[in-house]
Amino acid sequence: RIKSAMIEAVGLNEADIDAEAAALEAWAQGMTKDDITNAMKGEGDSPLSAIAKAAKDDQWWMYSRFFGIGLVRIMEIVGVE
Repeated sequence: RIKSAMIEAVGLNEADIDAEAAALEAWAQGMTKDDITNAMKGEGDSPLSAIAKAAKDDQWWMYSRFFGIGLVRIMEIVGVE
């Protein structure tokens, strides 16, 4: 699988990635657009705010298509078009 190969190529564990994605999706259930916006600002203690804080603190972090796909998935869960 392409997904598995990409994850392994950068030294990550696919099971960990899948577990983190499931936790983020579970957290997003029942959230509002404003909740997501605040989390993306790094506010609160949600899994998404932790990701936003880590990205802000990393001077070498760059937006990627995969990050964007994740955001689109969260928007779908929340019901934002």
